[in-house]
This record gives sequence, structure tokens and C-alpha cells, in this order.
Amino acid sequence: MKNTNRNSTKSKGVALLLCFFLWFLGAHEFYLGQIVPGILYLLGFLILCVFLGWLIIPIFIYLIIWGLIAVIEFFVILFMSTENFDRKYNGI
Repeated sequence: MKNTNRNSTKSKGVALLLCFFLWFLGAHEFYLGQIVPGILYLLGFLILCVFLGWLIIPIFIYLIIWGLIAVIEFFVILFMSTENFDRKYNGI
């Protein structure tokens, strides 16, 4: 069954932009309906800022680990076919 409500469909381009610019907040995960990974991104960022913001090493660890994951997710979304993207995130 196809989703005919265009207001509820998610755009691949918007997901890519969110992943590229707001990866550290997990914005792309929330946009795509992936709540748990989005919360993990957000918690990681909040913990880093609130508790470990004054330590240089945890900042680099965060950027390396979560940044690498975000880069991988970016390319997965980028190279995913439109049909697969719609099937996975739009339920079409």
C-alpha cells in the first residue's frame, strides 16, 4: 500500500543535509524516525558539553567516534536508492 499523504513523507535530501550539518545532535535520526539512535547522539553531545567540556581528549574521542558513524550514515543515505529509502523511512 502506497503512502499518498505527501506531508508525512521524508525527503532524502533533507536527511542528508541534517546528517551533514547537525550530525552531532542526531537531527537526521530524529527526522527519519530513529528515536533511540537520535537520543544516543543527543545524550553523547550533552554529556560532552556539560560534564566533559573542559577536557580536550573526550572531545576528540567524541568527534572521532560519533563523527565517523555520522559519515558512514551520510554515505549510506546518499547511495541508498530512492525506492529503498522510501520503503525504509516512508513505508511506501
